[in-house]
Amino acid sequence: MSHSDTDDQPESDDQLESDDQSESDDQDTTGQVSKLSFVDSEDGPCSECDGKGKKPRKEKKSLRRLAEDGLLKGISESVAGDSSASRYCCGGILPGTPKSEPTTLRWDDPSEEGISRKCHFPMDSDLAANRVLAIVNGICKASDKNGNLDAKNFSTNFDPHGNGILDIISQLLLPGFQAQKLKERPEHRGIKATLTNLQVCSAETAPIYKTRAVSPPKSEFGKLVICLPHSHEGGKLEILRSSRSTIFDWSDSSSDARKKNNIKWAAFIGDCEFRIHPIREGQQFNLVYTLSLTQSIGRTLDARPIIEVASLPFYQAVREILEQPGFMRRGGTIGFYCCYGYNHTKEQAKRLLPHGLKGIDMVLYQTFHNLGMQVEVLPLFNTTPLDAADEALFEMEAKICMDDPENHIAIDFDNWQCTKCQEGYPTLEEYREYTKNQGDQISRVGNELYSFQIGEKKDKDYRLHVCGGIDNREWQRKLVEEGLREDWPWAEHKNVRWLNQPPGENEENRDLALLNLIEDVDPEDKLYHGVGEEIETFDSNLVILAHIPVPSKRKLKEEK
Repeated sequence: MSHSDTDDQPESDDQLESDDQSESDDQDTTGQVSKLSFVDSEDGPCSECDGKGKKPRKEKKSLRRLAEDGLLKGISESVAGDSSASRYCCGGILPGTPKSEPTTLRWDDPSEEGISRKCHFPMDSDLAANRVLAIVNGICKASDKNGNLDAKNFSTNFDPHGNGILDIISQLLLPGFQAQKLKERPEHRGIKATLTNLQVCSAETAPIYKTRAVSPPKSEFGKLVICLPHSHEGGKLEILRSSRSTIFDWSDSSSDARKKNNIKWAAFIGDCEFRIHPIREGQQFNLVYTLSLTQSIGRTLDARPIIEVASLPFYQAVREILEQPGFMRRGGTIGFYCCYGYNHTKEQAKRLLPHGLKGIDMVLYQTFHNLGMQVEVLPLFNTTPLDAADEALFEMEAKICMDDPENHIAIDFDNWQCTKCQEGYPTLEEYREYTKNQGDQISRVGNELYSFQIGEKKDKDYRLHVCGGIDNREWQRKLVEEGLREDWPWAEHKNVRWLNQPPGENEENRDLALLNLIEDVDPEDKLYHGVGEEIETFDSNLVILAHIPVPSKRKLKEEK
């Protein structure tokens, strides 16, 4: 497609429909940026060069592409920075079975000193209604006016450590948490749960229960709420953080709690506000724990995980986007650079990943996986050194053009440089933008997780020479990449839609992937990695790739 210089308005729906019929499948499939147009002066095309010496620019994107970019931006913002906005809470269900041990509660009877009472959750189905009421009244009598029974006045056999709940919290909510404890060794942090109180809510005593989190102690992480199996209606737990809200409905009528002997749970970090909505019928019994920092590491990708991925705030946002028939209507790939270091070029990485993913990396992987997408964790070959060599050649070419602007041909732009236009040779930033928007963007993804590789010795002709000249750049780069691909095999993924930026040179989430030794290097040879250097190195980044099928084949799994 092309636009006239006066066409400053976005495409209408009619234009969009017409364009859809004329665009080729390849162009729409890969999502490549539109072809380039050229900038004319106010007086029209240059009389000397007829507009051929102008700098290229991008055309405006289609409305569909702008809409998709907006949706992807929302996901990108959710996973930006410490990504706590997407993982301030999580929850799940411990399924009960006929062979499951009941949860026992013992409490001190305040009316009879030295006497304790006991009951089981779920309560026996053959108990008479008046007996159940007597037990409930006994617990309420031992509690204060707000329905709280202090931990020193009761005990229970429920163990959040043994049930694996704390392992899940450590893996999803802990990474990136800012605290002084183990600040220099955050990878050694874990979570410990300390029982603080039993919270009893009923229709008679509980209006909306509301509390505001205060600045927690240095070692405090957050709260864990365990809802014991007992019949009730209402009592939704609502977690609030900034403008976001997540609701856990544990009532009998909730589709998430059809089995009355299931134990429900929710955890949230310390700066959240939480509310318990009114009970309409029955009673709700919640064990409340304070979560503190300690040391441990957990699991989330078991065959029968106890976490409900749908409880993650990030999950619902992604699901709603994938349900839109116009989003990536011809399919494609969404990519994400892992935010944490995993030493993915070590041999044990194959055994530890993807189960060893942490924080937002695990949230993103498990969200797309749970929605039925094909998700891969693979290394991405870092071509930054080769790109830097290309830019060095371009800058040399720019200098030559400045020395002889009238007679120099800009090979990469295929235009005569016109002195009358006075636009000169493109700047380095314009060159980068031009290169970025040319054809398919290629991501070189390893076929599997590779350990650190030492390549075969190669002649220096298989390395990129800075002084080779820009007219030889493309075939020279192709030759170099063929040699690299023999040592570090990769597949070319076109037009991956990346949610975040690649990590910097000194960040922990990029590892040394390939070392090459070069033969016959003379001291004066100007190679991209340094004058006369005989060793070159390449890094790789660990990335998550979610392959999105066309909408008709996008069979999203039902929420569990």
